Amino acid sequence: MNDPIQKALKSLRIARDELEGQLIKVNNSIKELETMVGGSDESVVATESPSVPYANEYDSKWSSAQKFLFLLSKEQRFLHFREAAKIIINIEGKGKEGDVASSLTTGCGSLKKKKTIVKFQDGKSNQNTYWGSPKWVDANGLIMPGYEFKKEEKKVEQTMFDL
Repeated sequence: MNDPIQKALKSLRIARDELEGQLIKVNNSIKELETMVGGSDESVVATESPSVPYANEYDSKWSSAQKFLFLLSKEQRFLHFREAAKIIINIEGKGKEGDVASSLTTGCGSLKKKKTIVKFQDGKSNQNTYWGSPKWVDANGLIMPGYEFKKEEKKVEQTMFDL
């Protein structure tokens, strides 16, 4: 990685991921406050989110499986269905995160069976399951560098001592 362009790309991707993580936290805080005052239906308004650079290549008529494979090919990293749902809602400008994520979970069943996508579970919670290409996993079942999921998408695991 001695190439300065590759170094610059890596730095920019890291900065982008950090900013997207901050945006997710801000949006989550907004949703929580809206819920407290009774003002949100979980829909994400496209104008509140940054544009997706590859949105013009996306086709909303694709099946859930096709949409997920497209996102994997563009993002080049493991994704959680929740995160993919947020991207889809951003592109399409409509939908509820839970509904879209559920549709992806169901729609990608054939991809899971064919091992077109593979699962990586971070920790004990099924809520922290990410999906990606089998080419992005090493012989030990670990995600290879460069294909990692965003840490901001991880749900905090609670134990009975945390309650």
